[in-house]
This record gives sequence, C-alpha cells and structure tokens, in this order.
Amino acid sequence: MSELSEREIEDIKLKEQLASETGFGVYKVSDFMGMSFKPKEPLIEGIMNIGESVIVCGTPKAGKSIFLQSLAYALSSADDKFLGSLHITKPCKVCYIQLEGELSDTHDRFRRIGEGIKHNKDNMALFFSEPMKLDELEYTMNVMAKIERVMIPEVLIIDPLYMAFSSGSLSDDECIRKVLSNLRILKMRFGCTLIVAHH
Repeated sequence: MSELSEREIEDIKLKEQLASETGFGVYKVSDFMGMSFKPKEPLIEGIMNIGESVIVCGTPKAGKSIFLQSLAYALSSADDKFLGSLHITKPCKVCYIQLEGELSDTHDRFRRIGEGIKHNKDNMALFFSEPMKLDELEYTMNVMAKIERVMIPEVLIIDPLYMAFSSGSLSDDECIRKVLSNLRILKMRFGCTLIVAHH
C-alpha cells in the first residue's frame, strides 16, 4: 500500500470537514428513510427548481453571457415577466462568476441590461476572475471563502465552464470528474442553484 501524499491528506481533511456541511456521508437506510426533505420548489416556473444544476449550452458568440447576465438581474428581483412570460418565484441572491471578457465591457453591459430588466443590485455579486482551478479542492475552498465574504448565494452562475479548471480539457474524464465533484461541493455548501455556461 503506497503512502498518501501531503496533498492527498489535505484533500481528505477538507472532504471530511465538508461532509457535515453538505450532507455527504454514509446513512443507515432505516435512519435515512426517517428523514424528511423539503419538496422541490420552482425558481423559474416550468423551467428550473431551486437547488438544481443547469447547463446553458450554445456555440461561441451565441449570446449565452448576455442571457445569463440578464437572468442574474431578473433573479435578483423576481422579475415577473422575464423574457416576456417566465415567472421567477422569489428574489434571490445571485453570484455571477465571470471568467472571460473585460471588466469594463461587463460594466457597460450590466448598465444597459439594468435599464430594461427589473433588478436589485444589493442581491447581486460579480466575481471577476482569472481562469479558475476548480479541479483542485483547496482552490475551490478558497473560492467559497471569497464568495462567502460577500454573500451566501442562492444562485451561482459560472461563465464559462472551460475557463473553470487548470489542467486537462472537457474531454479528459479525470479532470472533468474533479471539476464536477468540486462544483457539486460548492452547490451543496451554499445550498444554491448552479448554472454553468458551456460551448
């Protein structure tokens, strides 16, 4: 049996710490079946429920970022007629993680989106970041801590997925498994809806 590296030991400690905060663990079925869970509640009626994971796909330059930034604004205030007919059930705290583009362009876009969509700026946070390393658990924990200093998001938007990890590619099974695992930890820690842009 090979010894664990220092990095592997740290990852195990972090996962143990997270277990109590996320519900990860081993359950005796007789105890598990005695537990109760809140029923799923809609976030956008007919489209997505609170606490779900959603991926928004499209070709490059198809308008995914504009759509997601507009959605973030609408979610912040529960705009009753997003895209003309979609009913958002409650105002949410939204953290939008922007991993590409220019900050000045986002400022201008947010200003223009805000002219046409009802919003609550106090319910929104923009995390403008260099490419992330969400394939690394320690890095993911640091991202959580940075977000928590500003808000506990009810909706977390990551735009785009391919800029959210440091090694491998979306066709690298081991890399993407780590990214998806850490995204799940983020989601469970915040108890939030997760929306990811991908092309």
